Amino acid sequence: ISLSLSLTVLANPIIPRFLGSLKVPQARGPDVVHRAIREVHAARKRQKVGLVRKFHMQVSPRGIRLVDETHFKKKKGQPPPQHTSTFFPLRNVSYCSADPAEHKLFGFISKQPDGPACACHVFLYDKSTAPICNAIGRAFRSVRR
Repeated sequence: ISLSLSLTVLANPIIPRFLGSLKVPQARGPDVVHRAIREVHAARKRQKVGLVRKFHMQVSPRGIRLVDETHFKKKKGQPPPQHTSTFFPLRNVSYCSADPAEHKLFGFISKQPDGPACACHVFLYDKSTAPICNAIGRAFRSVRR
């Protein structure tokens, strides 16, 4: 049985805004994610950073793929716009959590591919992040069976 948990099959595609990444001391734990979310969010407010990139997020048992929204905005008769696509293999993702105080913020921790360092990647979503965190949890469970 093939299991695909692409979030884009929901009624509306999942398009969170990337707020930033922060190196973290541990690979797991809600406190680690929540602290990173608060730090990234506070730094953005201090620096008055306005625009953030939107990404289409797809979750599968293989990993988390982020594709820059500009990829989906091709105009007729023009070459496709430059876009960013990033893939986090699920084996390198160790934890995901929504912020308990602000349910529109969430983050996941990934191990860097070239060493033991970990980073928490923080996002803002216009709605509750529960569907995103649940999809990542289902992907974890499907792989670890």
